Amino acid sequence: MPLGQFDLLARYARKQGIRVIVAHGETPAEPVIKGTNRAALEADIDILAHPGLITEEDARLAKKKGVFLEVTARRGHCEADPYVVKCALKTGAKLILNTDSHMPEDIIDYNEIAKIARKSGLNSGQIKKIYQDVYQFLKD
Repeated sequence: MPLGQFDLLARYARKQGIRVIVAHGETPAEPVIKGTNRAALEADIDILAHPGLITEEDARLAKKKGVFLEVTARRGHCEADPYVVKCALKTGAKLILNTDSHMPEDIIDYNEIAKIARKSGLNSGQIKKIYQDVYQFLKD
């Protein structure tokens, strides 16, 4: 998809009543066009999935816009999780924990995702805050 299409698609999705929009980020696990993170963040999205080696500038934009950066359990995508956590903590961007499930067997329980979060550099208090932030987002 051409990078200029993110905003158009996000606006269309909102008009259709879509409440939560997730954009595919610049994961190191797949060939993704450089600039995808920025294009997605400039659109009206809620979650930037597996943003890979996101720039601090883009993480600051995520913070400004209230976009969650994903910490994922998905094989390959999760390789950048420690970097995403470090960048989010430095800039104040919100995080979300996710499995990026493609099949039922990809679904994991709270203990497994918490283990991945801790391995990525988060402590129990930070994990609790992530859940509070996500709960508040979904509640609003």
